[in-house]
Amino acid sequence: MSTTKETIYAEGLRFFNPRETAPEFVKGEVIVNLKEFFDFVSTQKEHYTEYQGNKQLKLNMLSGKSGMYFTVDTFKPTPKGAATQKVEVASAADLPF
Repeated sequence: MSTTKETIYAEGLRFFNPRETAPEFVKGEVIVNLKEFFDFVSTQKEHYTEYQGNKQLKLNMLSGKSGMYFTVDTFKPTPKGAATQKVEVASAADLPF
């Protein structure tokens, strides 16, 4: 079983660095292609979370060689009260030295 997850790149979102003349507090510009983004979001239902009764899709904003980009946050916390895996600890008698 592989523990690596495939990165899901968000579609319909584009990030651009601020213009040279922009004030210091401007960190960039995000452009949303609504049709492309809504089509993408509708295919990601298995990654929806809920907050205050509303469904949401969490995205990570990352920096790479080509600039800033967005990925779907696929992290799933372990449910509270879930069984934990028992780890056996070797006793001193089991050690080879």
